[in-house]
Amino acid sequence: MGAFVTGLLFLLVGAGVYVFNTESPGSKVTFSRFGLEIGETETVAILLGLGLFFTALGAWRWLQNQEPLDDEGPGGEDTA
Repeated sequence: MGAFVTGLLFLLVGAGVYVFNTESPGSKVTFSRFGLEIGETETVAILLGLGLFFTALGAWRWLQNQEPLDDEGPGGEDTA
């Protein structure tokens, strides 16, 4: 559940950064740490990519913890 929430947080932040970068006339949000000069588009792509990755990871973990479905139909009879 934690990875899923983290993914949703990254998606929201990525969307917010995209809106800020497109609507603001002067300042832009970019990653410029450790000698890397990453532009506006790449910053949004990184945030949204991490969001998709963590959301998919959380969904996959959740699906792995679900009980398998039985093969019985609605009447309790085997449908196969």
